[in-house]
Amino acid sequence: MSVSELRELISEVVEEKIAKYADPDYGLEIRDDVRVRLLQQSKDFREGKLATVTLEEVLADLGIDKAEIEAEENVPATVC
Repeated sequence: MSVSELRELISEVVEEKIAKYADPDYGLEIRDDVRVRLLQQSKDFREGKLATVTLEEVLADLGIDKAEIEAEENVPATVC
């Protein structure tokens, strides 16, 4: 094996390992019914058929006050 072949092999192995750890679903296959549903949702979204809601609408539906969340984010963590 030449040096350039060894480098190519190492590069391929490194890329494979990075892909494996970067994507928790690496190597898994998607079921046909899920694939069909996702493709349909993507199409519906592009065509404007899916309803969109704002963050404020979601929070209101859940009974969450956005101001409280923002206030909590600004509270300094306590030191134990």
